[in-house]
Amino acid sequence: MSKKSKKSKKAVHSISTSESGKYIIPPMKSIDGKWVRKLDPKIEYTHNYGQFRFLNQNRVTTKKHIYDLAVSMRNEGQDEAIVVNEDMFVINGQHRLRAAMAMRMPIGWSKATGTDIKSVQIMNTVSKNWDFNDYLHRFTEKEYDGSIHWNHSQYDIVADFIKTYKLSNKVVLYLLSQATTPDRGYKAFKNGVFKIKDLSAAEAVARNLAKLRNVAAVAKGLYFSMAFIKVSKVKGFSFDVCYRQIKNYPRKLDEDGKGQNEEEWIESLVKCINYRNKKNRIEFNKKIK
Repeated sequence: MSKKSKKSKKAVHSISTSESGKYIIPPMKSIDGKWVRKLDPKIEYTHNYGQFRFLNQNRVTTKKHIYDLAVSMRNEGQDEAIVVNEDMFVINGQHRLRAAMAMRMPIGWSKATGTDIKSVQIMNTVSKNWDFNDYLHRFTEKEYDGSIHWNHSQYDIVADFIKTYKLSNKVVLYLLSQATTPDRGYKAFKNGVFKIKDLSAAEAVARNLAKLRNVAAVAKGLYFSMAFIKVSKVKGFSFDVCYRQIKNYPRKLDEDGKGQNEEEWIESLVKCINYRNKKNRIEFNKKIK
């Protein structure tokens, strides 16, 4: 290999990060025609990035994914064309487009009429599955025509709830929906039909869980939260007593139940509350839902 080719090869990976955290990618340079070899004559190619538009409801692009694609596209070329609808909104490939823009390389694209945000979800499910935050963004953002999902108010509350109480996504969905299905409300959440059962009750539990987290890190977990809700319904239950017992005997809580499931945490919580506590003992009834 000549010195010249070695120098070009090194340039492929000359990607650094600025103080602001943004990836700095040098202009595209053809390496032995690698990216050119990927071009498909049936697909249109362009440097005119301005003609493309991004859907507000699509997933938020991530620097890491753009970076990985930029390196791949620089070395191996663009494997798959981006897909746009008749209004030039990107239906599939927004990360590829941003990577191409960073590399200043031509982007291959094709048009699929009659497609929308639902098409985006279907296409992305095949490649990189949508996660909780993708769906939350999808149902709280306006579409390009200014409209917004009919059930967006429920998702707005979910977003505010997470921000306020700093609970995990699974715990938040369970508290707000009180769903008894194995998915704990996630299926409805993904389909845009999520419903909040009792916001006030969920907020009350969230406040108590936030207090318990200060004395027991396990209070962050889903199964602990589910167990706590049921135990709090027991006759004679007092949160002040519960908090005091967990604070005074945190090891007792950990020793008696490692949180493998809801049932173990219920047993562990009851034992911890009753430990050296003759006045405020409780007894859990399995019929409690």
